[in-house]
Amino acid sequence: MISRYREVVFGVVIGLVASVIDVIMHARMQGRTFVEELMHPEIEMFFYRLLFLAFGFALGLILWKKNQHERETRHLAEALDKLGREITGPAMIIHTQTQLLLTRTHPALPTEAEAAVRAIYEQSTRLQSLVSRTAVHR
Repeated sequence: MISRYREVVFGVVIGLVASVIDVIMHARMQGRTFVEELMHPEIEMFFYRLLFLAFGFALGLILWKKNQHERETRHLAEALDKLGREITGPAMIIHTQTQLLLTRTHPALPTEAEAAVRAIYEQSTRLQSLVSRTAVHR
């Protein structure tokens, strides 16, 4: 869980460090020990230090959401790359085989079969252009 929300934990740690620094500074200014100031703070200082924790938590949460969005985007880009690599080979084979069927003069294909092969050929051409277009945009 800590590794999943490490940015939030990091933000809370920053808030804690800021609070400890404030406790040290306030204890020196008031002539008290660190433990006295930590265990028995003035109510205003207690809420002031809680603000450090809240700001640290908020900062961590913002960073976590931003990084999660980037991780999801990276994952989608990797999935798209993998899909493109897996489609390229079969699309090329379908394209060349249908092209062979369409360019052969003997034996002639029945008109319905030729129309089906032509539709497959056109769709494979479209598929190849889509794959090459996504490869260019990466």
